[in-house]
Amino acid sequence: MKGKYWPDHLALGYIEIDGVQHSLEHLKPFCYVVHIEEQGKAETPIQVTVEFSSHCVTKGPRTGELIDFSQAGFAPLVIDQRRNWRKFLPARYTASTVLPEIMRTLSQRSCFFASERNYLTLEMNEVIPGYPEGTQYEIYFNVKQRGNLSVHVYVESAYVRDPCSGSDPYRFRKEDRINGWRLLLNRGTGRAVRRPPSRRR
Repeated sequence: MKGKYWPDHLALGYIEIDGVQHSLEHLKPFCYVVHIEEQGKAETPIQVTVEFSSHCVTKGPRTGELIDFSQAGFAPLVIDQRRNWRKFLPARYTASTVLPEIMRTLSQRSCFFASERNYLTLEMNEVIPGYPEGTQYEIYFNVKQRGNLSVHVYVESAYVRDPCSGSDPYRFRKEDRINGWRLLLNRGTGRAVRRPPSRRR
């Protein structure tokens, strides 16, 4: 459907719903350089390119179901990179406004292994306006090497779970944690990033 693909929305710079324009400027790709210092070594500059998926502001249907846009209209429709139809959610959009700053300060944060290639950082209500204390903002992303001292960070999804999410919050283990600076440095220099082995209980 013309104009409904995520790159179309980004190129336009906003998504319009019921006459209201929601800016997407903060979700356009951007680059920065972070200088990482290991103990006893000189600083290593890592160029970081950040890109955001439509999943940061939209929600897909449950497995085996489709979202019916025929009643409410097609204004909230966003078609993702896999050509799946998803619905724009104002709550996810509001939370997404803090994502650029989180990604710019990734080296200062603790990240967690959510799968073999995805990582997770949890941001509490201090950085998400309007949410009660204890709210968790789940940010799923991957980091890939793009060249020597250069990485690509792709934010696959970011959301606060609600009763309709259909699944429980991710249960990470403290031993699965990796410092953000280590993650960026290892990827940028071609070093291995391995998930810690499971411990027997």
